[in-house]
Amino acid sequence: MPPCFRICAIRLGSIFPVLILLFFLTDVRSAYAQANFVPLERGDVSEREEHLTFSPGLKLSGDYRFRTSKIHSQSLPESRTETNSPEEFSFDQDLRIHLRSMVHRVISLNLEIATNQEPIYQSDIRASRTSRITGSESQAANLTARQSYLELNRNPNEETKLGKHVINIGDRRGKVFSGILSGFSQRCKAGTWCYEIGAMKLSSADADWLYFFSLDYPFWHDVDSQGEIIDSLRLELFRIK
Repeated sequence: MPPCFRICAIRLGSIFPVLILLFFLTDVRSAYAQANFVPLERGDVSEREEHLTFSPGLKLSGDYRFRTSKIHSQSLPESRTETNSPEEFSFDQDLRIHLRSMVHRVISLNLEIATNQEPIYQSDIRASRTSRITGSESQAANLTARQSYLELNRNPNEETKLGKHVINIGDRRGKVFSGILSGFSQRCKAGTWCYEIGAMKLSSADADWLYFFSLDYPFWHDVDSQGEIIDSLRLELFRIK
């Protein structure tokens, strides 16, 4: 190839990108692509949540909790007799794993495993090296079955539990109980008959049981033009024994 043609080819190759840039600068219509953007309306898109499953019918979930507490009193805390300070700061962590196995369409087996870890106190951290307990583990974590129960869900607003599970009940007289006991409980959260009933075992004694019952039944109610209730008659029963 003659040298003149080679020089022309190199110059054309260097000018070609500049020509392309000038073309895009003169035609700015491609820069207004978002001008004709139409937003999505309700119902045009759907979201689907993926659950972590190791096998069909088994659902795995869990949570991690980190708590701190501070004790301040004029005397030494009763729970911390080995410390010499009336003020004590502590923190603890808890890891919980919940396993839910679907036995039937409306029946499931539930198991919640917790670490049940003892808290760490400020006096333990600031203790002298000679008074510390030397060992291979700094803090024990005992795996315990926090909850284990059979659950029956005939509809989304009703749940029936049989076994060891969490309950949180209260009545109008101020009796409130919150804890984890073994027994039976049933709860209806919506509908005409909103109720909660159950019997739970408090201790190993034969007669040491907790019975509770609550009912909320609307007989009739008057509403205004906006649908707001202006007058109603309801029956509410609460009983904890």
